[in-house]
Amino acid sequence: MGQGRRPSGRPWSATERSALSTESEDRDAREHAETVALKALTFVLSDAGLRNRFIAVSGTAPGDFESQIENPDFLAGVLDFLLANEPDLLAFCEAAQLDPEVPSKAHWALVGLLE
Repeated sequence: MGQGRRPSGRPWSATERSALSTESEDRDAREHAETVALKALTFVLSDAGLRNRFIAVSGTAPGDFESQIENPDFLAGVLDFLLANEPDLLAFCEAAQLDPEVPSKAHWALVGLLE
């Protein structure tokens, strides 16, 4: 089923095409935000100092990380943790080859999922 026609073969209206496009863009933004947050979590967990600080700040037990990786609130919290410390944020961005504004945009995309 393409965006040009319904499963019945009738064409989509302009409003329906716009809604489909918006849904697709929202899904893509969410997936991108989740990917950025998972990269951030990997970065945090790979450094003992960051990992210990994150555990202390978040209150998340090390054994709970795996069960939380699909939780948008947790993923937003990981990004929030990095956004709160510019040197850590810049180190993450350099390691992940991301522009420094990407984690902030990903954070807001994830927070938007919570509303």
